[in-house]
Amino acid sequence: MDNQPNIKEDFQGFIHYCWRHHDTDATQVAELLAQHTAEIGNAKQLSQYCSLILHVFGGHLATWPRALQLLTQLNNQSQWQQHPVLARAFAVTAYCNASEAEFQQYTSDMTKADLCQTYAQVANELSAQGKMTPALIAFNHATAELPDELPSQPEVARSLAITANNLAVALADLPDRTLEQDQAMVEAAQQALSCWRIAGGWLEQERAEYRLALCYLAADQLDLARQHAQLCEAICLANGADSYELFFAHELLLQIHNAYCQHHKAKVPAEYQADCVISTPSSHLSN
Repeated sequence: MDNQPNIKEDFQGFIHYCWRHHDTDATQVAELLAQHTAEIGNAKQLSQYCSLILHVFGGHLATWPRALQLLTQLNNQSQWQQHPVLARAFAVTAYCNASEAEFQQYTSDMTKADLCQTYAQVANELSAQGKMTPALIAFNHATAELPDELPSQPEVARSLAITANNLAVALADLPDRTLEQDQAMVEAAQQALSCWRIAGGWLEQERAEYRLALCYLAADQLDLARQHAQLCEAICLANGADSYELFFAHELLLQIHNAYCQHHKAKVPAEYQADCVISTPSSHLSN
């Protein structure tokens, strides 16, 4: 792994470093997290740190007892005792450990907003472990607990948006989806877009439109895929997006129009199908 930021000097840099490397070296990131539980200075940092603990120790490494140990270390620090962030984190570990009594203990006094975030985190970690059916059950619990005042609670919307996006990606990656999984995939992407409209800026909304278009494409709903791909492109153009964003917006439209071409080619009489060849760009444009 590349140079690690000093958590005391650059907490956000440390958090970004951990997120950047957790997929490729979860064990090393877990060791870093275990070393720095005393370096958290405010509630926002606590929330970020707990999310990493749950995702790395739980979602990736499936070492929930170790996650519980680190959360207990945090809870033993006087400034964090019985903090709502830790209550949610303890509830997530209980749910994922199938400890129903403990889960009820931690969640009995929670608000709808806290319950929504708790179930969203559970769904995220179960999805990371490839446990899609229980992940979808938890996700449905999360959406059922959406607070009426969600537009004024962007942190709740953000939590659900992240989980919904990750679920949509995980479902899209399944090799043989059922019709029910197709529907769940699209609904997750729709929920992600809805929540990013509350919690994000134009970039998050554009990428959510991109994800929703890909999900419709995967579900073979080409008209809806094109509609959301065009919205993705329009948001990019309206906000002066850089070439990175524009590349994917245009490439998405290519994928969808290619699918349209294949759809229509299948209806062309057999003797003319050889004429239906998708042209490739000339070599000077393909680099």
